[in-house]
Amino acid sequence: MLSLSKMAAGLSLCTVLILSPLDAALGAEAGHTTFAATDFSSTVLPKKGDSLEAQQRVPLFPKQLTAKSDIHKLNASYYGQKGERFKVRDMKGELLKIHSDDRGEVWTPLWYWTKDAGQVVQLGELRRITLSGKAKLALTPNSSITWDSQSQAAGDAEWVAAAQWKSWVAVLVNPEPWQQDGEIYQPVLLWIQKQDIASEAPLPPGSFAPGSKISTDMFRNIASWLLVPGTDSSDVKKLLGAPQFIETSGNLQQETGKPMQLGKTWRYERPDGQFLVTFSQEGMLERIGWIIPGANESRSIYTGEDYRYSYHFMNTPMPETLQADPLWRQQGDLDFAYLLAATPDILLIKGDDGGFSGMHQSSNIYAVTRADGKKLWQVEAGFGILQAEAAGELVTILTDYNPEAKQYENRLRQIRLSDGKVLWEKKSGDSGVRAGMGLAQNSVIMLETPDAGEKDQPAQLSVFDNTTGKLKWKREVPAEAQIFNAGSQDPYVLVRDQNALNSYDPNSGRVKWAVELQGPQSDYASYDAYYPGGPRINPFEPPSSSRWMLLGDHWMLLDLQTGNSLADYALTANERIELIDQRYLLVQRPMKTADHTGINRSEEQYESALYDAERGRELWTMKGRASKGTIAGDALYLLADGIPAAVRLDDGKPIWQMNHITAETENMSYFAGGGYMVMNDYLLLPYGPNLIVIDRQSGELLGRMENMLMGYAELRELESRNGTINSSGDELYVGTANGATVRFSLREIEQEFILRLDSVEETSY
Repeated sequence: MLSLSKMAAGLSLCTVLILSPLDAALGAEAGHTTFAATDFSSTVLPKKGDSLEAQQRVPLFPKQLTAKSDIHKLNASYYGQKGERFKVRDMKGELLKIHSDDRGEVWTPLWYWTKDAGQVVQLGELRRITLSGKAKLALTPNSSITWDSQSQAAGDAEWVAAAQWKSWVAVLVNPEPWQQDGEIYQPVLLWIQKQDIASEAPLPPGSFAPGSKISTDMFRNIASWLLVPGTDSSDVKKLLGAPQFIETSGNLQQETGKPMQLGKTWRYERPDGQFLVTFSQEGMLERIGWIIPGANESRSIYTGEDYRYSYHFMNTPMPETLQADPLWRQQGDLDFAYLLAATPDILLIKGDDGGFSGMHQSSNIYAVTRADGKKLWQVEAGFGILQAEAAGELVTILTDYNPEAKQYENRLRQIRLSDGKVLWEKKSGDSGVRAGMGLAQNSVIMLETPDAGEKDQPAQLSVFDNTTGKLKWKREVPAEAQIFNAGSQDPYVLVRDQNALNSYDPNSGRVKWAVELQGPQSDYASYDAYYPGGPRINPFEPPSSSRWMLLGDHWMLLDLQTGNSLADYALTANERIELIDQRYLLVQRPMKTADHTGINRSEEQYESALYDAERGRELWTMKGRASKGTIAGDALYLLADGIPAAVRLDDGKPIWQMNHITAETENMSYFAGGGYMVMNDYLLLPYGPNLIVIDRQSGELLGRMENMLMGYAELRELESRNGTINSSGDELYVGTANGATVRFSLREIEQEFILRLDSVEETSY
């Protein structure tokens, strides 16, 4: 074994730093030294309790290494980065056992913390090399831990040389397997003497460009080592070649409350893998993403818990990118854009930062012109409640937080759509009151409810004139009351309490009709964390004069003029309803002892049914969870446990299901952020990060639309379902997960798909 004193001989004296109070609080022993990498000398070596700060990338291994270790199973999932701090726990020969709160206990070669390691030179031109029969692979230069290169080659005669230190050359050793049980393993540098290189040749530029001879597996290892944050785009282009597509990136800003930062994503596509590299506005590498076919389920893994290195495993075929030119693209300020309402000239859009579990730091409402997407005005709501509903040329907005004043304040505003002018406003600074709003004929409804701890106090229901803001009437209602109006077309003020749905005349406040709740009171279906139940609202169509409502444990189709029930569906325990239209209900029900908690529960078993309200019976049932139903002709397009599928409307017999390798117990329903858009020959579906194109007749996945980043924001189910993808005539509007609203011509993009796909078929022959 090489002695530590010999290995450190000749290195400069260490820099001694005084321990900070934080170091002491973390358990360093009094009197121990804090070292930065490159500080070790022959006289001062780290001791147990010392603090280390990395000055460059350092390999971290989960176990102590020996010459008997399999070099392809070293299982290094992360490299320590510059600035990371560790505590020394132990030293065994050439290896240090170190600890950090983020990484736990890991092993690292002492050499990488010395001044010599700081002199390693990364090769400007990667080279493929073969080794002589006597070549040894060393853990570090001059290490006593070595392996015979011939016995460790794992069938590969060639190695990739990546770095050099004096007469030593570092080669990349690929991990086998490279991913397992949710872990991604990184290639490791091992060292050979330069004299042991038998042959060498430069790696050709453009390693991942179309036509490259380099395998995806080899390139993945090269990219893992070479492509680090901060690399200039020009250097990346030399390695990768020109990208096939350049798209607007997702939000690169990771600090809450800070403005969104968009960069550029270069996209490289192969049948066995798609590679995405994202650059900041300054052209520096920010993120790396792989899309890989295979695995038992669709999931994303972040390498070494670093969000900048991600791997997404596809359980459906790999979608090639299809080019389709939009008519316009309007970029918002927040991650998600949902269409709320439309007039012949103006669109009303809600922006949301997509914060986890429904929490957010920022949200807003803004209006854009329908013809060219020009933004007209915007209202900020900060992290508070935001409701908005349009009526003709007016929009009513309710917020409970004033981001300018940085205080809670209930504000009900009537705004002119064309220019954002506030026509009238009602303010209330009572932080102990929660507010809700709705619209009825020529009226604005406001419901002020005491906090949950004051349920014995009644709520205040106020109705204002839509044009002037003048109070028409006010009355007390039970604290549990909720507004059930869906827009200004509703003839009456609809309020549900724990006993009944009451209908009030919007001008006088007199009760017009009441419908008693059937069974115990239930919440809105949209409150379910992972289910887009409730009505499908088309922003381009006015609400109907009859509407399905959840009253107790019954869904009832009510005539809003009379309160008469036109149809009724009685829920059984744990059933959930998706309203496809006024006639058809898609029912999910758990089998045995299952419930709806969580996304993925292997013990859960479900069946789904299609209920025909006109016939008053279920037409058919199917195994699994059916959702996101859309009817076109005699077909029902839906998700079957999250997998795109089509069934016959009348009897539920399968027409097609997209090819997939999802485990039977896996539920991918949350993967589709919106719903289907039916075209003549194709279907569009927001699915994972893509807006995918599906052959309507066969279910074949034809591709993904270029520069359309989609996404799932938790607890925005109803907004996502109603506001992500919509059409009116030839107009198609899509809200993205990088803040854009995009308008297409349905006719033009369908023609583009036909031309593109026909040319692909001709090329394949």
